Amino acid sequence: MATEFLPRTKQSNVSIETDAAEQDSGDDYRLDPVAAAQALHDTELLLQTQLEDARLLQELSARLIEQHGAQDLYEQFVDAAMTLMHAQFGTMQMLREDESGHQRLELIVHRNFDPESVDFWYWIEAHETTSCGIAMITGERSIIEDLEAVPSMQGTRDLEMFRREGIAAVQSTPLRSRTGRSLGMISTHWSEPHYPTERELRLFDILARQAADLMEQRQDMELLQQREAELRSALEARNVFLGLVSHELRTPIAIVSANVELMRRAIERNDTERLTDIQHEMAENIDRTSRTVDNMLALARIEAGTISEAEPVLPARLAEGVAARHRRWNPTRTIALIDNSSLHPVLSHADHIEQVLDNLLSNALKYSDGAIEIEVIAVVNPSTDDSSADDSWITAHVRDRGPGIPDDVTRALFQPFTRGAEHATIPGIGIGIGLGLNVCRRLIEVHHGRIWAENRPDGGADFAFSLPAAAAPFD
Repeated sequence: MATEFLPRTKQSNVSIETDAAEQDSGDDYRLDPVAAAQALHDTELLLQTQLEDARLLQELSARLIEQHGAQDLYEQFVDAAMTLMHAQFGTMQMLREDESGHQRLELIVHRNFDPESVDFWYWIEAHETTSCGIAMITGERSIIEDLEAVPSMQGTRDLEMFRREGIAAVQSTPLRSRTGRSLGMISTHWSEPHYPTERELRLFDILARQAADLMEQRQDMELLQQREAELRSALEARNVFLGLVSHELRTPIAIVSANVELMRRAIERNDTERLTDIQHEMAENIDRTSRTVDNMLALARIEAGTISEAEPVLPARLAEGVAARHRRWNPTRTIALIDNSSLHPVLSHADHIEQVLDNLLSNALKYSDGAIEIEVIAVVNPSTDDSSADDSWITAHVRDRGPGIPDDVTRALFQPFTRGAEHATIPGIGIGIGLGLNVCRRLIEVHHGRIWAENRPDGGADFAFSLPAAAAPFD
């Protein structure tokens, strides 16, 4: 930037305008001591200011290399921004994006704002009543020299809050990564109408570049730490999973292997009663192993995205088949099937619905008294009184009279590896890998349904899932 000096008199071959009388006299022209001293003083002040600004930017650059906390550095950047721009207020915002892709600015640093204003401007959407909202839309710096002179600001809550704070002018500069990705915003505010000089804006751009580099670096670091934590968690979960799978598969195989020898001895003694018991135990353990393998395969297919196209199926008929199978395996148990679904189909896979019902019914048998029946109920639940089958839901319930759902497992009930062996009513049978209910949730969600569980008012648990009804009932 060119430096401006005050006027000085003629000396040597320097030609400037002076008093006409002095020119006519023919005298030598000398420097005006007062003007020269003032010019020198002003120059020194300007150089000192420029030096201080340069030192400030250099210090911030040095701090970026050091291991300071991100929040502390963000605050130092806002303080430096206010110094460079001779502003009375300052803010920094970070761009946040939710799962739907909606973006808004979060206030992470503020200077000289009262708590009510901080709360009011904590989140900023892309709109045209604030400079940061305008900059968020355009992607360019926004400068409002006089807030009172902006027609779109008149009558707004934003202008009212600016007046309360004593803010008359504001500028907002987007923070972008070196690849152009939006990161956030840094703003300065003045108590009088104001427009920054070109020099101030050039220095501020250097500051904004450093702030953006810091923000990108910290975000990348946080993302890396998050990924590392997720990887460690996944590795730990894998190790737990492999241990549980190993135990879950080895145990029934060992039991079946031992029962083969017991069966041979029972046959030799012609002990038919003992032989029946052994066969029943072997069937239970084979079913347990088969269910574990089915659950693992179902999770693998869901993770791989290899679920095939759905087709209309009748949950009530599938429930009837699953209930009949469990009656054969558990002849002493009573399983009641109640069908109020009026033959309404759902778009799903028969084997998926069977697997969900099989897991839920197996749990009900584990955790309920053998003398009390288990109910499997299928019903139609219209979403509105005048709704058609297109917006109805088919709901299936599996209800037992067991101890209910313990409070300590309610929140994690449908998460993997959640087990309730200590609550089983049949000793030993409740110990499982803890995948069954998680598989149920994943399979139901794949078909745009929902699954839940709750305790029954008069005792026991009610596990239920709903799926959207297909277009029309079967004949």
